[in-house]
Amino acid sequence: MRVRFLPQDATFYQLLTDQAQKLPDANLVLAEMSGIEPEERRAARGQMDKVCNEVDEATHAVLRALRESYVTPVDRQDVFELADAVQAACHSLEAVAYAMGNDALRDLPAGAVEMLAVLDRQAELTVGMTRRLRSMRELWEFHDEITRQAKQARILHQRIGRILTTKKRLSEYAAGDQLAGSMLEATKAFRQIGVAVGRIVVKES
Repeated sequence: MRVRFLPQDATFYQLLTDQAQKLPDANLVLAEMSGIEPEERRAARGQMDKVCNEVDEATHAVLRALRESYVTPVDRQDVFELADAVQAACHSLEAVAYAMGNDALRDLPAGAVEMLAVLDRQAELTVGMTRRLRSMRELWEFHDEITRQAKQARILHQRIGRILTTKKRLSEYAAGDQLAGSMLEATKAFRQIGVAVGRIVVKES
């Protein structure tokens, strides 16, 4: 059965919300991994793979809807780019999980918990944005706040880097640097969601 979206149809917005709602689940996995012993992190990391598979399925649902309809509430290319950005953000969180599961990483470097808080905030902002997308309310605020969080992450990344230089073991330094770098890249991925939303707002305003 063909799906036909009309501009007032809420199905499109619900698909994007369903996709974005997986992001806080991914951050919950990271929070769990941050509080357990290094030996247990690798097993816990499997939960992240499950969440990302769910995001992939939700993304495919958006893309199927695009293929099956020529009428969407906002520009079709913008729908694609927003869904793609959300999917990329989840897989960037997956990269953080893999870095946290590195056997050489005994303890999380100072500042890593604060970086996780930034990622959690960005995920919650994204879910809220998808719920308001239909009404186009407070989308510029979303763009500005998710950008501000990304800037905060850059400051934290620099702080972590300075602390890591005091590590005597090369393997410990390398593992910490990999984790910090993956966290920074994840905040940048969320920033790309803000860029996609900004593009929608500019066209619709």
